[in-house]
Amino acid sequence: MNLGNTYSAIDITKFILSFFVIAIHTELTNTNIFLFKLCGFAVPLFFIFSGFFLHKNINKNGYLKRYISKLFKLYLIWVLIYLPLTIVGIKICYNGISNPIKSFLIGVFIMGENYMSWPLWFLLALIVGTILISGYLKIANTRIILLAIVGTFFLWLGNYLNELKNVHEGSFYLILLKDWYFKIFLTTRNGLFQAFPMMSFGVLLSRYHKVWNPKKYFSFFLLLGTIVSIAYIYDYPYSINILSCLIAFFLLKLNIPQYSWSYILRNLSTLIYFSHMYFVFFTMTILQLNIVLSFFLSSLLALIVSFGIIKGMSRYHFLVKLVSG
Repeated sequence: MNLGNTYSAIDITKFILSFFVIAIHTELTNTNIFLFKLCGFAVPLFFIFSGFFLHKNINKNGYLKRYISKLFKLYLIWVLIYLPLTIVGIKICYNGISNPIKSFLIGVFIMGENYMSWPLWFLLALIVGTILISGYLKIANTRIILLAIVGTFFLWLGNYLNELKNVHEGSFYLILLKDWYFKIFLTTRNGLFQAFPMMSFGVLLSRYHKVWNPKKYFSFFLLLGTIVSIAYIYDYPYSINILSCLIAFFLLKLNIPQYSWSYILRNLSTLIYFSHMYFVFFTMTILQLNIVLSFFLSSLLALIVSFGIIKGMSRYHFLVKLVSG
């Protein structure tokens, strides 16, 4: 195992964030505004980390092809794993919708999710974001700041489309374009408007984080962090995106020794993130536990099963595909 390329602080953070996602899906975040705000960092940070590592490795021979292939395989594997819950959703929760095959295909190829497979939208968005970022870097590898500017534009455009979603008056062509978009994609939670912008910020951090010295500009970063944190508390737009970048930058500056458990935590976070909806379904739909118990039991089961899968990888090699495609 090559520990020289690991970032222990990021591995620890991703492990913690995987439980934040469980809190979101068990609706624990709806019980406390602090939890709601805290857990909101999970997905933006996941995308930033992905962009960071993509930029660090993209020039390695054959890396990009292997990585995109891995993402596609990983997505297909988990779509198949969640197929039983998808069928349950169509048969029971959606009361036998008129065209289940069409609904399933839209969920897989456009939305990135079906019933109880909500975490998979991240993987489809990551595929789109990776293709866009890598395409840009092949054309303009040195213009990283421009990439972040383009990413910021698409982040703004996604928010603007959301603001227009329920607007039915105004410019005819603008309303027509908005209606066309939401008729096809239903949401801006996708690779273009979320993965691509946040991954572009991750690329920016990969390029410049060693140049920016937080000790030298401590007062500036402290003031900026304080202002953005207050803005986030009061729901100012884009504050979560800026604060996520500051958190990622801080994590990259932490000097945590690199141990073998970093690799285990990395795989645990992946397995917990992708598998936990089965346990959420079990605790909330079958056992019908309350929110708090559902969160803790889902988290415990996801952790135990994920750790068991990791332990079994040496004996049953096919289990490796659950994290590496």
